[in-house]
Amino acid sequence: FMFLITIPCQATEEKEEMEELQAYNRRLLHNILPKDVAAHFLARERRNDELYYQSCECVAVMFASISNFSEFYVELEANNEGVECLRLLNEIIADFDEVKNFLF
Repeated sequence: FMFLITIPCQATEEKEEMEELQAYNRRLLHNILPKDVAAHFLARERRNDELYYQSCECVAVMFASISNFSEFYVELEANNEGVECLRLLNEIIADFDEVKNFLF
């Protein structure tokens, strides 16, 4: 009888873990992809082999590299376990976004 009681609890725990992982994956996609692209890949009616594309009249593509960033990025207490390094990286990316918005 006890075996029957633990199965629903385990199933509930596994379902909660799965939902937490799905929420984490959604946040991650929304963090690294533009909103429209993330929505496309999260859509349930999308086919797995369906690619994302969008037509644009004016496009700019920029690649950048930060020399020695892996050496700069250190998870120490002094820089809030790496958060300050990521904050700086985010500021640089936001600055590029501002320039892009100004030009286009």
